[in-house]
Amino acid sequence: MEEGLLKQTGKPLSHWIKIVKDSKIEKHKAIIDFLKAEHGKLYEQNHFRY
Repeated sequence: MEEGLLKQTGKPLSHWIKIVKDSKIEKHKAIIDFLKAEHGKLYEQNHFRY
C-alpha cells in the first residue's frame, strides 16, 4: 500500500500523515474532503490509517 501511494503521488505515507495531523482534522470524511480539495488526491488514494 505504501509503495502504491508513493508511486501514485510521488510522496511517502509519512508526508500524508503529517499533512493530516497538521490539519487537526479528526473525522474521516472531513480528512478525505480536505485531501481532495487541498491536494487533489483521489478517494482511493486516501484509504490509509493516520
